[in-house]
Formats: sequence, C-alpha cells, structure tokens
Amino acid sequence: MDVRRPFSSIRWIRISMASTLCAALVVLRDPLSFAAAPETEPLRVEMTAPASCPIRPTLFERVRSHTGRVREASAGESSRALRVVIAPDGDRFVADLRLVEDDEVLERRVPGKTCEEVLAAVALIAALAIDPLASAVPVDAGAPQADVEPPPAPPPPPPPRRAPVEIDAGPPARRRGSVSAGVTLEAYGLGELVLGRGVWVEGALATRASPALRLRFARTQSFSAEREQRTAFFQLTTAAVDGCLTAVGWKPKLHRGANVLELRPCVQLAGGVLEGSSSAFGVHRMPRPWASIGAMLQERWRFFGPLELEMAVGLTLPLIRDDFFFLPRDDVYRAPSVVLLGNVGVGTTFR
Repeated sequence: MDVRRPFSSIRWIRISMASTLCAALVVLRDPLSFAAAPETEPLRVEMTAPASCPIRPTLFERVRSHTGRVREASAGESSRALRVVIAPDGDRFVADLRLVEDDEVLERRVPGKTCEEVLAAVALIAALAIDPLASAVPVDAGAPQADVEPPPAPPPPPPPRRAPVEIDAGPPARRRGSVSAGVTLEAYGLGELVLGRGVWVEGALATRASPALRLRFARTQSFSAEREQRTAFFQLTTAAVDGCLTAVGWKPKLHRGANVLELRPCVQLAGGVLEGSSSAFGVHRMPRPWASIGAMLQERWRFFGPLELEMAVGLTLPLIRDDFFFLPRDDVYRAPSVVLLGNVGVGTTFR
C-alpha cells in the first residue's frame, strides 16, 4: 500500500528561497534589460557662418555635449529644427538663433567677442530649450578643433630686478698742474726794431691763480750801427725765466676745462750775450754779457683743444750796458736804458 507523505512546511520554505535566489541572479546578470531606454528627440541643425568660424565640433555635437536627449534626425523624419545664422558685427560676432517645433518657435540673438564664444552660447541655449536638465558644462565636445589655434603659453615671469648698487668712487681726481710748450716771434726795441725767434716750455699749477714758471730761449736777428762810415753788427742771445699769474680768466658756463681766455702779468729775469762784430779792420768779434729784469702783460687764447695763441708786451731794464766803439774812441753802440719787448706765439698744453 502506497502511503504519500505530505510536504512539510520546511520543504516549502526551501523551494521558495531557491526560486527567489534564481530570479535575483537573473536580475543581477542583466540589470539594463529591466530599465527603460532613455527617451531621445530628433534634431535637425542648419547653420550659416563665416569661413573664419571653427567647423569642429559641429553645432549638433556641441548641443549633444550638453544633453543626451537629442539625436540627429534622419531624412524625412519629423523633428525639431535648429537654424542659426552667424555674421560679423564690427570686431565682434552675432548669431540669430531660431528653434522650431511644430507651432512653437524660440528666437534669440546671441552676441560674442569671437565666433567660438557665440557657438558655445548657442549650443547651451538650444540644449536647455530641449532638456531643462542639460549640463551647463559640455561633457564631450566631439572632435578637436582643427581651425582654432590654442592660446599661446604665457611668457615666463621676468627675473627679479636687483636694486642698483651705488659705488662711491670718491671725489674726482684733481689735476695738479699742466705742462705746455711753444714758439714765439720776438720783437726788441734796441735802438731800432729788431726781430727774433724763441722757444719756451712752461709748468703751471692747477689753482685759481694758476701760477706758472716759463723758461724761454731767444735770439735776435743781426742789427747794425754805423760810425764814420764804419759798420758794426750786433746780435743778442738770451735765456729768460718768466713768472706769471692769471689775473683774469674766462670760459663758457658749460665748459669744464681750463680757461679759454686769460690775462696774465709776468715778471722776467734774463741773461745772455750781446755780441758785436765788425769787418772794418778785419773780422773781429766782441761778446759781452747781458742781464736784464722786466715785466710783461700776456694774453692767451685757447682756440682749439690744447692749442693756444698768445701775445705779450712789456719793458725790460738792462742791468749791464757796455759801450762798443772803434779805436781810438769812436762810440758806435750802447744798449738803451729801457728796452721795449713784444712777442706773439703758438703753443700747446700737455695735461
């Protein structure tokens, strides 16, 4: 005899748990099969823009980067229409946007500094009109823009400037003095006007009065004197020391060098030889010593760099005045008690 035992409650519980577990495994294996696909709307885009505007990403790709609820409309499919016309406006751009769906029309005028800026604004406006939950930040802008150059990298910051260091060089070196040299054309009043030539060298101190000491060598031309149809010839050779001070000096205001014009009083001490000769009774020479003391007034003009012109006039007193005569006792020449001096010359200064 068959005896059938009824299922216990524990067995039914085990079967129910197994069925539930299998269903859960199916759900975990393919969860998307139970979720509804997102709803998308077709969109047709028409755009007119200058050639300077970027062509990548396209305007549809820009809208798609803000919302996933749009797709490109196929041919003949009823869809929204996005029509955009971009035109330059001076140094800016402006876009006329028109979004049409059945009888609803959205129109906007979007200005911007660049065409890229206008395209970004148009894409965001269109995306928000289609999907109010669209992202304000583009998620995927499509292909990289081939026509838009990336902005240049900012230049590196300049190196820090160091504060200038002042070097105290001390006071400028002071010129202690100068040396100059030159040549002169001499004139003497030795009973008649007698010309001569001379050379000189001078040292001066760089002070306000510019005291100077000059060493001069001069020799006159031969001059003559007659006595009873007999002629004697004379020639004076001297070496003199002149001491001078600058009494008056002038230079332009912006001139930083030495004076351009100077007026200098000088004293002179001279010594030398006065030589007399005659051929009346054969050639006979008679050299006699010469000594004199005098004073001059000298004017100097520095006309070009270190070059200078000078002119001086003065008087000298002979300290030795010998008599020259023919035998038995015919006086022929004696130096005057006062001799008029004068000279003109050129010189140069060595700093």
